[in-house]
Amino acid sequence: MAVDHNGWLELPIEHPLHKKAGATIFNHNTYIGSSVGLELVGNMFLRASSMGNKFRSDTIYGESDVLVRDNLYVEGEIGIGIGGNVPEFKNGTAHFTNVTLTDNVLVEIGRARPTNRTLSWAIDINDWRWGQVSRNLFVNVTMDVKDPNTFGLHVHGSMHDTALTDNIM
Repeated sequence: MAVDHNGWLELPIEHPLHKKAGATIFNHNTYIGSSVGLELVGNMFLRASSMGNKFRSDTIYGESDVLVRDNLYVEGEIGIGIGGNVPEFKNGTAHFTNVTLTDNVLVEIGRARPTNRTLSWAIDINDWRWGQVSRNLFVNVTMDVKDPNTFGLHVHGSMHDTALTDNIM
């Protein structure tokens, strides 16, 4: 499956829907919440407004047994964002269990900046238990030493028993 430029349009400034249809921080190629047993394998996620894949859990242990493997991500501000929860659940408990991100290719993340933000995160993970991020390839990810908001792999929050191995940046 190929998901390209999903959820937003590039319209000329004079178009009456310009402000409503353009890139925003809320437009993602996919937005996934509270999934169990999800597998995203062999897909292309291209030119996202903000994220190629946005995973969110608003309940404790709301996302489990997630596999993201052999996918291609091109452009967007964040390739894969798997974390980010409502504040009342932020108590040191992992919200994502048994997650595997492996053998993905992320290209030109952060280059286009369609929302005019300066962030660039190829993979952003937080609040995991029993996870693995391995053998991913990061190619031409925008890394600006003057901007502290650029990461190849952004790991934060409550992380437990998670391995980060053999990724190439």
